[in-house]
Amino acid sequence: MPPHASVLRHVAMLVHKKTFAFALSAVVPLVACSSTAELPAAMDESALVADVKTITKRPDGKFDVVCNARAGGGTYEEVVTPSDLAAGRVCSASTGGNCGGALARFHTDWSPTQLQWACAGADATCVDDLAHFHTDWSPTQLNSACKDNNGNCGGALARFHTDWSPTQLQWACAGADATCVDDLAHFHTDWSPTQLNSACKDNNGNCGGALARFHTDWSPTQLQWACEGADASCVVDLAHFHTDWSPTQLHSACER
Repeated sequence: MPPHASVLRHVAMLVHKKTFAFALSAVVPLVACSSTAELPAAMDESALVADVKTITKRPDGKFDVVCNARAGGGTYEEVVTPSDLAAGRVCSASTGGNCGGALARFHTDWSPTQLQWACAGADATCVDDLAHFHTDWSPTQLNSACKDNNGNCGGALARFHTDWSPTQLQWACAGADATCVDDLAHFHTDWSPTQLNSACKDNNGNCGGALARFHTDWSPTQLQWACEGADASCVVDLAHFHTDWSPTQLHSACER
């Protein structure tokens, strides 16, 4: 496998370790890879190769990403945070990205108004993902599921809970960390939308999902007490070190 093919995997790992020893001081091109196993869970290899052209680390710790435009050729630039890279939220994979353009290429007969109904305030990648999965969903259904998503929450969740409605996806995802919700849904398969949202709301990274895999008996409320507004890596690290610490103790030590 070409060494640059797994660059975002390495970036994600280093972000969680809070170290940037990896050589991102120069522009890093992406190269196709034969396996998606090494890419972040939230990302699709074909989308990476198609959409991401280069990544450059900035002096302020953020990253300049040059993206290949899906419509009309050319490129455009984004500035993303380390957490965005770790979660795969790059090249229009965030609120305010290329939602209408991507959606118009799937629903070719939708009017500007319908595209607006679907996209306003919604995560671009979520809308695009859901449109391809629930092909009969209306603009308002797509918007409801993806509105106020922090990353592609509704789209990823819909592929696991295939029978959940737009409203249920909204209850789970609005204001919650997308990676956390997806992770928890696969671990606590019987948790409701409100339980997933409670555990993942205002998480700074995948705190609730990772913590639930260590404290397997903790409730959504306990995960919320530990994670809401706290640094995800800090909470999870402390939970493994101080195994008897309560949710409030973990939160107090890691609150941002």
